[in-house]
Amino acid sequence: MPLRIVVLFVVTPLFLLVGYFAYSEIAKQRALHMRSGDTAQTAREDRAISDMIHEL
Repeated sequence: MPLRIVVLFVVTPLFLLVGYFAYSEIAKQRALHMRSGDTAQTAREDRAISDMIHEL
């Protein structure tokens, strides 16, 4: 078996594994970013409601 084919069989699964872990980390970071945006929106709403209650 030529060396080129052997290297291909060894390197390809490693690249696929790196791609899987990179995708997994990006998906996790994206979910965390979306959740932090929701938390910031809730904090703004809570402050507005608190100010309104204080004025009333």
